[in-house]
Amino acid sequence: MIYIALILVLHIIVSSAFDCKKDGYFQDPADCQKFYNCNNGKAAQLTCGPGTVFSEKLQVCDFPNNVKCKS
Repeated sequence: MIYIALILVLHIIVSSAFDCKKDGYFQDPADCQKFYNCNNGKAAQLTCGPGTVFSEKLQVCDFPNNVKCKS
């Protein structure tokens, strides 16, 4: 039970650290494998599958050589 509570708290802390200026999907500025889904000012952090990074241009996870990574 404590483990689940800790995960929820960490998820909220990580998600609230990203400032959602508008709705949509946005690359994590520090880790291109992670991205945020912003909805009504709230951010949910998501992670691309192994070997892929998030493309803001295409709005999907893609191979690193196809993506302009900001970090």
